[in-house]
Amino acid sequence: MSQDWGNFASQFPKTAINDSARQLNQLTVKLGIGPAVSSREEPPTPGGEMQEFENIREELDKFLNSQLEKPTSNVQIPAVLQDYLQKRAGEISAIRRHVASSETPVWQMDIERFLDISAPLPNLGGLLKLQKILMLDILVKNRIDKKADLWPMMAVSYQLNQALRNRPDAVSQLLALIVAKMQAGVARQLHALPPEGLANMMAVDYQKSLERALMLEAWMMYGLVQFPPKDEGNMALQPLELMYLQLSAMDTTAKNRLAFAKLEGENVCTFDKDAFERERSDAIAWWNDLGRLGMPDWAGQWQNTGKVMLDWELTAQVLAAKTAAATTGKWPSELPDLPSKVCPGERWIYQLNSDGTMSISFSRQLPWVQPKPGSFQLPLDYSAPPWQK
Repeated sequence: MSQDWGNFASQFPKTAINDSARQLNQLTVKLGIGPAVSSREEPPTPGGEMQEFENIREELDKFLNSQLEKPTSNVQIPAVLQDYLQKRAGEISAIRRHVASSETPVWQMDIERFLDISAPLPNLGGLLKLQKILMLDILVKNRIDKKADLWPMMAVSYQLNQALRNRPDAVSQLLALIVAKMQAGVARQLHALPPEGLANMMAVDYQKSLERALMLEAWMMYGLVQFPPKDEGNMALQPLELMYLQLSAMDTTAKNRLAFAKLEGENVCTFDKDAFERERSDAIAWWNDLGRLGMPDWAGQWQNTGKVMLDWELTAQVLAAKTAAATTGKWPSELPDLPSKVCPGERWIYQLNSDGTMSISFSRQLPWVQPKPGSFQLPLDYSAPPWQK
């Protein structure tokens, strides 16, 4: 098992924070959202989170969730959010210039630290706040000028998300997934994206990234063998208790590695999440009650990555229809055959109606795609009124 861990860990060389990441942290502090990424290993960036952003945080989340979940939307930006963007236009522009002209930000990462449950994880919340601000700014500029070339602004968001996806841990991947959903929703509101930009967005395999992160999650239990719990006085484990804990960790790691490896090649549209989780739980040794406690719903998270990839497939079809309509002045009568790469055997159905409206829907109903209170979810269908330039 130690050799297997070494082989896995060798894929992720230790990295230190680079100048691009340090400068981004300084710029996001000036924006008033704190550092993009912070950790105890790096000295704190002077400054702190400002109340100005906290005053709009709830309104910003409400706006993005409500607007982007609609198949089509006449985006109306609340005045408080427009005021914020106007006041902070200089800082937002400075961040965009920095990201567009610099190497991809890299933050400190030591794969061995993930095995130590006492080691603090970095705080990535600043990056998510920044992405929400960038998405809001794109929507505002798109409303003002439907013909504006907003791809350079979207490209900055894409590059920042790539920095998250380059990290091996599940927290980074799940945050990148949230951003990818927002990007897909915003892109549907745009007039067009250049082919190369859309290709970049479509090429991202979020399932593969999460599968890699889930392997790290499986190995993190093995950390109890490499880094046994420290002696905490009266709370110290007895020798047999420690032996059981470590045997439990090895069994749980081995069984989860086997389970997560089975996700590769699964079709998200036919995947039985509950059956997968039952099988994963049943594989744990009969004596390993500890291994069955608090098992996260990783199958559900993997399923969600496939949903985001479907979101982007639909977004690509919407943009293809918009590109055709911009040339002819009306929605196209048909689009080329629209098979799904995420769900082989399924397809996207385009329909032009007699009243000039159009719709795009998925050929399969997915019962697990249901709106949840407080959860942002893009629909798997799109409809639009007659085309207007």
